[in-house]
Amino acid sequence: MPVSFIPFVFPGVDNVRCAFQTRWQEAGDGPYAGGNISLATADDRQSVIGNRRELRAALGLRRMAELNQVHGDAMIFEPEAVEPDAVPRCDADGMATSQAGLGLAIKTADCQSILLAHKS
Repeated sequence: MPVSFIPFVFPGVDNVRCAFQTRWQEAGDGPYAGGNISLATADDRQSVIGNRRELRAALGLRRMAELNQVHGDAMIFEPEAVEPDAVPRCDADGMATSQAGLGLAIKTADCQSILLAHKS
């Protein structure tokens, strides 16, 4: 089953997109099965890498950035993209970019994510 997500469009801000991954698919085993994209779990690494590649392709992105979310107050401006098989290289809790085509992967569990966008 292909990776599943719910797209969201911002009225009046056409150059910003958002998608919420649903994790309905069955890739992977164990407690993290079903579309896991986090390499920080005990799920099968190759399944996770496949899910990450599939999600990136389904969203039409060539590059994605990600960080180790640490429950602090650090922000990363213009983060570097990471390959689907690479773990994030920086610790922070927020990212911002002006780079077209760079997806910002935000994983949530016990935190609420916030997306701020501007027409420029």
